[in-house]
Amino acid sequence: MMLNEALAYASQGFHVFPILPGQKRPMTRHGFKEATTDPDQIRAWWTAHPEANIGWHLDASGMCAIDLDLGAPLDLDLPATMEVQTPS
Repeated sequence: MMLNEALAYASQGFHVFPILPGQKRPMTRHGFKEATTDPDQIRAWWTAHPEANIGWHLDASGMCAIDLDLGAPLDLDLPATMEVQTPS
């Protein structure tokens, strides 16, 4: 259940917001600017849209991302880290 995942991320300090299923477009009017760790807001979003994917506001969460598109060279020397797959 995406609600439980969103709450788990938020409890670890990740600022989350709902994303349209199968896409990278935010469901909220202001997108990542509305990202939060507030459990009440997260419950409201995912109760209204249980099918929503989870977006992170990386900067607010103290993180950065490297987006490797298909066909990109994978000869990077990176430390072990979190990994996520996106629709594209």
